Amino acid sequence: MNNFRRKANNPEDKEVETPKDIEILSNIEKLLVEQNKYLKKV
Repeated sequence: MNNFRRKANNPEDKEVETPKDIEILSNIEKLLVEQNKYLKKV
């Protein structure tokens, strides 16, 4: 069961569907990293 949960919480692992809240958090994290890179250039 824990193995299944770990796979579900990993957005890069396509074997198991990731819950929407985890997908949203992952997308937010990627956007923040991109934003920080942009802000460092300015």
